[in-house]
Amino acid sequence: MKNNFKIFSITLLFVSTFTFSINGCHAIHSIEGSGNSVTLNRKITNFSGLNISGGLYVHISSTQPDSILTIICDDNFPEHIKTFIEGDILIIDYEDDLSPEIPIKIILPDFRLQSLDASGAIKFTYDTSIVYDSKSFSIDVSGANTISLPLNVNNIEIDVSGANKISLNGFSNSLNIEASGANTINADNLESNSVFVNASGANSFKLNVKEDMELDLSGANNVKYRGNPKRFKQDVSGDTKISKLE
Repeated sequence: MKNNFKIFSITLLFVSTFTFSINGCHAIHSIEGSGNSVTLNRKITNFSGLNISGGLYVHISSTQPDSILTIICDDNFPEHIKTFIEGDILIIDYEDDLSPEIPIKIILPDFRLQSLDASGAIKFTYDTSIVYDSKSFSIDVSGANTISLPLNVNNIEIDVSGANKISLNGFSNSLNIEASGANTINADNLESNSVFVNASGANSFKLNVKEDMELDLSGANNVKYRGNPKRFKQDVSGDTKISKLE
């Protein structure tokens, strides 16, 4: 019991330290937002991946023109918000010293995404009519991000650390998750043939498995799953709980 309490305490300390670091950074050297909203458009080319950092609200819209990225923010911030393409990756970033009065919102067109890399405190949403259909999709997030994605892919790779919340729906042949910290992954609306989870800390998972499930867990994780997998292998240490979803 002492070991489990220690693991949970370390996880909470990690999350608290991360949050304090972000807030402290902005508080010490900050450019205050004007409070006056501005909407501007920037031209972009096709991209298949997103790399986002900072504290942004990013929305994928089915009605957004293909070549246009829209930014809504304080009117003294546009020059500090960086958007550019490297290879086939759209990179969105802003200087660490912004203290917005108006939440920074980015609206993107519906390109065929294959990867999402997010760090900081990103909120990522999409129009309900959108479904990403590709051979594979990778998600690499750290910090305290909130990600929601509709996927219909062969393989999904997730690498997550911190205190993130990820919600997935659709279908995948295989779902592979590497998690550390205090993350929440809701994939009970993502039907998967096989699922592999390697996690440490105090993570929470909801899964939907048809064929194979393999769990390698340490710490105080909580796993709930839907389905009747034919093969179920687990290597568990600590105060982890595994149960079926009703």
